[in-house]
Amino acid sequence: TLDDIAKSVNIKKASLYYHYDNKEEIYRKSVENCFNYFKTFILESNNDSNYSIDGLYQFLFEFIFDIDERYIRLYVQLSSAPEELSSE
Repeated sequence: TLDDIAKSVNIKKASLYYHYDNKEEIYRKSVENCFNYFKTFILESNNDSNYSIDGLYQFLFEFIFDIDERYIRLYVQLSSAPEELSSE
């Protein structure tokens, strides 16, 4: 919720609207941040040009266990996002 977001960054809920126009923009920026994190993780983890099955399993194992819990929650929420947001 917006209350949870505001509380987690130590600001009032109304202050969120100083930085973002609406809930949709907050949602979009959260999604963008999540995907940028994934992209950075993948690019930094992909130093080896050997794409073996073992290498893929190792990458996925490290990714799953190194990932921040917040991104897992966001991913789960994205899977049930409104169609107009999840199609982007």
